[in-house]
Amino acid sequence: MPMISLQVNAQLINELDGIQKQLGVTSRSEILRMAINNLIRENQKEAPSESHRIACITVHHEVREDIYDRFLGLTEQHESIIKSIGQYNLKNIIIKSIMVAGSGTEIDDFFHSLSGDRLFKCTITYIIIPEKDHIE
Repeated sequence: MPMISLQVNAQLINELDGIQKQLGVTSRSEILRMAINNLIRENQKEAPSESHRIACITVHHEVREDIYDRFLGLTEQHESIIKSIGQYNLKNIIIKSIMVAGSGTEIDDFFHSLSGDRLFKCTITYIIIPEKDHIE
């Protein structure tokens, strides 16, 4: 993923760190991604098009540096659809939950790149939001 450099005052950092701790978010980067996604969502004027899909991809793999590097490479190739990545460590296994949004083709391509790699075990769940539940 591309890196953004940001300068803020100490008080803002302290407030951000407090919210990060309160929400149980593991890093400043993740809390900033959440904030950016919220800002974008709040300022979108229209509901996503019919070709727009939302899914959760769950991945688990061994704790190994080469596997981590491979995962990072695959996520960088599909960064435009990745909205967040959560991680849970369980002994020698890492479980990741990846929220994605984009066209069905983009999501399927990302899922197949992960599931086609013998290093990863993957599942995908598409999230269906009924039209009546869209907030204007």
